[in-house]
Amino acid sequence: MVPSYGWFKAFCVVCYEVISNHKSTIQNHMKSTKHREKLPQYDDIITVRQALLSYIGPAKKEEISTYEMVVCSLVAEKSLSISLVDHLIPTMRRLHPKDEILKQVKLGRTKATSIIKDGFGNGLKKMLVEKLRTTFFPILIDKLLAVMVYYWDSAEFKLMVYVLDFVVCKEATSDGLSVSVLGLLDNLQIPLDNFIGFSADTCNVMFRLNHSVSTILKERIPSIVLVKCSCHFCHLVANYASKALPDQLKKTLRMIFAYFSRSSNRKREFAKFQEFAGVQQSVILSPGQTRWLSLRCCVIWILENLEPLILYFTAEVLDDKNKVSLDILTYIRHPMTKPLLLFMEYALGLLDDFNTVFQGEAPLLHELQPRVKKLIDNLASNFMRINYVRSVSKVDPHLTSQYMPLSGVYLGVGNYGELEKLCSGDQELVLTGCRNFYIEAILQLQKRFDFKDSFFPRFNKLYLEMFVKGHHPLSNLGCVSSSTF
Repeated sequence: MVPSYGWFKAFCVVCYEVISNHKSTIQNHMKSTKHREKLPQYDDIITVRQALLSYIGPAKKEEISTYEMVVCSLVAEKSLSISLVDHLIPTMRRLHPKDEILKQVKLGRTKATSIIKDGFGNGLKKMLVEKLRTTFFPILIDKLLAVMVYYWDSAEFKLMVYVLDFVVCKEATSDGLSVSVLGLLDNLQIPLDNFIGFSADTCNVMFRLNHSVSTILKERIPSIVLVKCSCHFCHLVANYASKALPDQLKKTLRMIFAYFSRSSNRKREFAKFQEFAGVQQSVILSPGQTRWLSLRCCVIWILENLEPLILYFTAEVLDDKNKVSLDILTYIRHPMTKPLLLFMEYALGLLDDFNTVFQGEAPLLHELQPRVKKLIDNLASNFMRINYVRSVSKVDPHLTSQYMPLSGVYLGVGNYGELEKLCSGDQELVLTGCRNFYIEAILQLQKRFDFKDSFFPRFNKLYLEMFVKGHHPLSNLGCVSSSTF
């Protein structure tokens, strides 16, 4: 009975929830799937708790144990430094000098590390392994070689994401990584039949066509579904498509950042020109080589600061006359520069919107194929006839008979009025370069996002069926994978 909830309520310590105290209600709750699935976990928690009591003295074990475990739970959950415990406990004693239990708490970083690692860590890992032995799950490996598992918890009715372990790999090769991952599952006695999916970065070691981690896993587990990182793919698409535009454009963006990056005096001088032009001061950005979404942010910054940049480098050329300042000034004052920057802001925005969606925490595998199709259609409709784009399942960007006139290529709403300021020759160069950007982006998307695997149509069909029935489709993902081949 729980007085705080009223005398007519009962509290289940296994499920940690309040229920009615009627006999029939309690009996039905004990027979429920949620209660029965959590009961073994509760037994493990009791076992771990009894083990932790061995750290405590004989007096008031339960109260002191609760104090220490709550503090350690806070440190672990919020990713705080364990050494904080050395200062936290004395501070709490100063704030609560009359607390008799707190006076007996003896908790330092060594003991806290042992509680978190040997107590919570082993207990939670054991519960996770028990769940994975009876549940379908995919694995994701990041750059730190952390093995992350996803599975659908029917009791909680939500997707669970946990780090199973950090792989110790002696050789950074396809064989070394695959042996480490499969060896981890074998050591934990997790059936490989439950391992239904694998995802990682798109480097050669992970997803090379011949002899990679993905091909080795496919040979060992034929029914496994291989999904490459959609965000990395989109970043590569943007990089390859940007090569259709003048190389000097990205080179100038980097030159501007490099010009200011190592001189605080230049930054202070440029701030004066920003103030004169009425532009808000902000951090000077550079397009990163391996940072997703960075190129468009840099382009936006250049567009916002184009006027103060022209004023600043004009003054620099008059005062110093160094070659770098002259090269930057020559390009940013060129009539074609602003239309190209405005186009990049628009075109990269389409790719970045797609990228941002799949960087979220929600599982969106069921949306991958339709979103890729929508992105390709949006890019194609900017330079091809809309009737053709809507009538075919796969767009052919090399089909010149379906091209709109060069003057009809859409470069984004920001470019209205800018092209008219150019001569006819520059207009043709800008429009041709932008059309080539669209063509290369479509080709790269079609090349990298290959949906020939029968898993995708099966999964999309299942998702629609389960959505109509009011069930969550991820709970049946294992059935799709096991019946794919």
